[in-house]
Amino acid sequence: MENSESKPVGEKNKYYQLFQKVSDANISDIEKTQEYFKDLPELPQDAFQAAIAIRHFLIKTGFVYDERVFKLQDMVQQKRGNCLGLSLMIGSLLYERGVQPHYEIITTPKDAVYKQELKLFEELKRGDHFNYDNPILPKINDQTEHSFYRFAPIQHPSLILSGRTFETTTLEDIEEDPGWSPEAESRISATFEAVASHVYLQQAKEMIESNKYDGEQIKKICNKTLELWPNNREVYSLLWSLAKDTKDMELQKRTFEKYTEIGGDDSRF
Repeated sequence: MENSESKPVGEKNKYYQLFQKVSDANISDIEKTQEYFKDLPELPQDAFQAAIAIRHFLIKTGFVYDERVFKLQDMVQQKRGNCLGLSLMIGSLLYERGVQPHYEIITTPKDAVYKQELKLFEELKRGDHFNYDNPILPKINDQTEHSFYRFAPIQHPSLILSGRTFETTTLEDIEEDPGWSPEAESRISATFEAVASHVYLQQAKEMIESNKYDGEQIKKICNKTLELWPNNREVYSLLWSLAKDTKDMELQKRTFEKYTEIGGDDSRF
């Protein structure tokens, strides 16, 4: 594996540049990223072991998992990141060292959260949490426990290195083996560009959720997403919802046709 004496996020690193672009990072953000990773040690030749070394560096420098943080500049500033941001960050660092990262996008990982949700649904069916004769939701002062749940089918990116899945969300225990992957409804191979397209997509979703958005601006962001991955099914779903809200029948019809053309057999389809 090539190991350069230069900073690990350089001008010739197309993946780092793409991560920078979709995050809308400025010059100051880039300099902070370069400064942060300047002490990243020489990496092992094996791609999987190299990713473990990056993971160890992140943990030792105080990095933690945070499902809300996915832009490059926010990750470096806060030392936090979710599966999307971490997959792109680690992938771009590996590419700098001569590794071609591969990815997999899985739908509805049947992980600990998924199993806990099934358990909760069984409890609700039994009436453990409320009285069916008086179905009033309990007052909850502490939301911490309930923020653990998702209650929706999600998509999750994973790195594939040396033929093995590398899970990026395990930053709590440095000794934990990241070489695992939960069962899931579906799995598709993906490129760095396809995963990076979700940074744009997530920004568009956040704009819609804020209820203070410009429909034309969201369309522009979605078009950028599709330039990176034309078959990003979730973009067409978002555009269809936007078209429905704005009564744009032409866009609604076009996005529905494209969405069904891509298809799928998972619970997000």
